[in-house]
Amino acid sequence: HHGGPLALGDLEDVHGTLCVVCPWHHYKISLADGEGLYEGLDMTCRPPKTTWKSKGVKQRAHAARIGGDGRLAIRLNAAPDAAPDGR
Repeated sequence: HHGGPLALGDLEDVHGTLCVVCPWHHYKISLADGEGLYEGLDMTCRPPKTTWKSKGVKQRAHAARIGGDGRLAIRLNAAPDAAPDGR
């Protein structure tokens, strides 16, 4: 993510979606699918209210699980359209 060390980011629940928070830019990225989330204004409401919005998929996401033997297994997502520029 733009050079930010996501491995050092905090995990945060964003309106029911588990996200990693970039420690540099504070962007919130869904762990499930790499979608970038931000809090913006819903201008269709009067008065406008804040709501969570999507920036689209911004980071490649990989499936991970812990096996019965306690080992971590990761299935890499090699799909060319998994993130806009192959991240």
